[in-house]
Amino acid sequence: IFLPGYPAGWVQKETCRRLEQFSKDVAAKKSPRLMLFMPPRSGKSELVSRCFPSWHLGQYPTDEIIACSYAASLANSFSRKVREILRDPEYHKIFNTRLDKSSQAVEQWMTSAGGGYVAAGVGGPIVGKGANILIIDDPTKGRDEAQSDVIKEAVKDWYTGSAYTRLAPGGGILVVMQRWAEDDLAGWLEAEDKVNQNENWEIIRYPAIAIDDELFRKKGDALHPERYDLDALRRIRTTIGERDFAALYQQNPIPDE
Repeated sequence: IFLPGYPAGWVQKETCRRLEQFSKDVAAKKSPRLMLFMPPRSGKSELVSRCFPSWHLGQYPTDEIIACSYAASLANSFSRKVREILRDPEYHKIFNTRLDKSSQAVEQWMTSAGGGYVAAGVGGPIVGKGANILIIDDPTKGRDEAQSDVIKEAVKDWYTGSAYTRLAPGGGILVVMQRWAEDDLAGWLEAEDKVNQNENWEIIRYPAIAIDDELFRKKGDALHPERYDLDALRRIRTTIGERDFAALYQQNPIPDE
């Protein structure tokens, strides 16, 4: 129903397991914090921004979700996909959650149980709206924005002054993004947490090529060889260069110097 025919590997299954635990922690009001970094075309947005909200609302239809991306148009596209799932007859065979017939706008819609979903661009207005779950999927568009000091500060100000304040007591924050700079939103959140030790972020990194032995693969193995084997990854590395490969595919941004 969610991704028919998708060649899921261990990384997609492990991601789903972590998302399910995140959902349970939100329901238990444990204030979970999860960052998830995966290479491009690994299914992270499909799993996090399309499948996960519909699954969570199926389990907890009274919850509210705010989902943000670098542009309102991208956030709205995710909202449409989640809304389509909730309308699917196959979904109705699994969950009792239904859309509220009087509230189905793409920017904001509700379930018949009083929960709902809000889509917003990073920096856009979300005042007056609450969230049991705040999803941030790529807060900046591309390298130029991600490395702009002005935009990085604007994103941080939006996070602290607008997005974070919408969170309900015990609510969870889920961040998935392309890593372009050491001090991007994810890097800043990680650094702040090391100093203040009050958020307890769980940070999951899945480099395209394993840098150490892991639970499901050995050092040097490809992440999802059914889609991108080592030869394909080497071609990508040669084409885009070491710096971009380290940031986007290995989640290890290289400093300018």
